[in-house]
Formats: sequence, C-alpha cells, structure tokens
Amino acid sequence: MYRFPTENRFLSEKLVEMTIISASRRTDIPAFYMPWFMKRLKAGFAEYPNPFNQNIARVSLKPKDVHSIIFWSKNYQHFVHCMDELHDMGYSYCLHYTITGAQAFYEPNVPSLTESFGIVEQLAKKLSPEQLFWRFDPIVLTDQTPKGLYLKQFQFIASTLHEQTRQCFISFVQRYKKVNRRFKHHSIELHNNTIQEMRDLVKLFSEIAADYGIELKVCSQDGLIEENTMKAACIDGEYLKRLFPEKQLVVKKSPSRKGCGCSASKDIGMYNSCRHGCVYCYANQDMIKPLNNEVYHNPEATTLLSY
Repeated sequence: MYRFPTENRFLSEKLVEMTIISASRRTDIPAFYMPWFMKRLKAGFAEYPNPFNQNIARVSLKPKDVHSIIFWSKNYQHFVHCMDELHDMGYSYCLHYTITGAQAFYEPNVPSLTESFGIVEQLAKKLSPEQLFWRFDPIVLTDQTPKGLYLKQFQFIASTLHEQTRQCFISFVQRYKKVNRRFKHHSIELHNNTIQEMRDLVKLFSEIAADYGIELKVCSQDGLIEENTMKAACIDGEYLKRLFPEKQLVVKKSPSRKGCGCSASKDIGMYNSCRHGCVYCYANQDMIKPLNNEVYHNPEATTLLSY
C-alpha cells in the first residue's frame, strides 16, 4: 500500500560534511604552484604535513567532497588562466587578494599596483564582488612607512577596487621573533604604537572604506575593532553557505590563533615555500629557505614540497 511522505521525511537523512579547502595561508599557491594544484584537483586528493609534528594528512579534492576553496595570493596572474577549468570541474571559490602598494623593500617580488589592478579587472570578469576579498595587510608602521602613507595608499586602492570587492581585511604586523630579526637586520625600527593609536587609525580606514561601500574587517586583533568595523573571519563558513547554497556545509569554528574567527578548513600548503620575499612574512623562517626549497617541489607529487 502506498504511503504518503511526511513533511519531516528528510530530517533523518545524514547531512554530508563537505570540506572547505584553504589554498593557502602557508604559502602563495596561485602565484607559484598552480600547475601542482590543478594536477591535485584532477587526481582528486592532496597531502600535506602537520606543521607541528610533520605527520602527513590526506584530504579529498573531489568536487563532491569540497564545498568551496579559499585562495590567498599577492599575484593572481597565473590563476586567471585556470578559472574556466575550475568552473567546468565544478568548484566554487573565493579569493583573498593582498594589495597594499607597499614599498618594494617590504614586498620585493610582488606586482606593482598597476599590474595588480589589471589582474583584478581580469578576475572581475568571471567573479562577483562577493567572491573577491581585498586584503590590506599587514600594516607595518615605521619611520619609512608612517600612518599618512598608509592612509593615502588605502584611499587610492579603495577608490580603484570598490566596484570589484565588497570586503577589506586589515591587520597590523605580527611581531614574531623571526620578523623582528629581519627588521633589525635591515636597521628598521617598528613603531611601538598604543592600542588607542592603532584604533584611531582603524577608524580612519573604516571611514574611507564606508565612502566606497566597502565593509572593513579586522583580522585576529579584536582590541582594534571599532563601531564601523567587524571581526574578521577570513574563512567564514556561514558566509560561504549563503554564497554557495547549492552545497551542504556543516560550519565549525576553528581559530588558527588567538582572536581568529575562522571556520574549519583544510590547508594544503606548506611553510617556507613562498618566494615573494616579504620582509614581514610569518610563513617563512627566513628569506633564503623558500629559494632553497624550490628543488623539493615536484608538480607531480602529492605534497607541495617533497623532502
């Protein structure tokens, strides 16, 4: 005998736990490793070491298992040519694009503002403004890079990108020991600004951002959040659920450090492999190691570096 379905017949069905892939906070995959990344997608998985104990983990990269991919880069020039293929393979994604206009000393191998703006224009032809996040970080206050310079750069970049993005993420440089050593080596003294001084600067950034319809978010520095700013979740599971509603996602909080608001993800990158050479970089032990590690990268390997 036929039984009519009840309204709650779907409640017992198990929710598929898809994964958010981070590519990557530990290195710049779009700038340096897109051939490897695309090969891993076609293989359907990637492996990566736990940075604390070096145990190797494997994650599925099959479209049915991946809710979305979060990319991080200072240079999406090579990524542009992979966008159609990513779409055809069935992947959904968002981009964090770091554009600061910093002096060449701080970011020696990063494209100029003019080049970056051109790349954004190419990305925007195939992405919505909701998928492209602008990062203006880190803010490094020194005698060579005072507040006024940062405000001028922020104003200029915001005025250029406001039609291509809706969100801007900011943070001040994290003064890890290895970062302090680099600045000391170059005889550059980081300013010891008070929390209130930094809050005042964030307020000015937020006013400029608001003028251009951009939402300002502060990353992992809750003490700097002002009335017109928000706590950042650079990997925001709830946001991704709304942006890509056709895929199911169980959102779990998984902060990567104190103050982090991010949701759980799997990061497939490896430290000491980004070759931008930024003096403030937290992901490289020093500026030489990533260059030496080039010999350990094989585009056919399951991990980014194969020691």
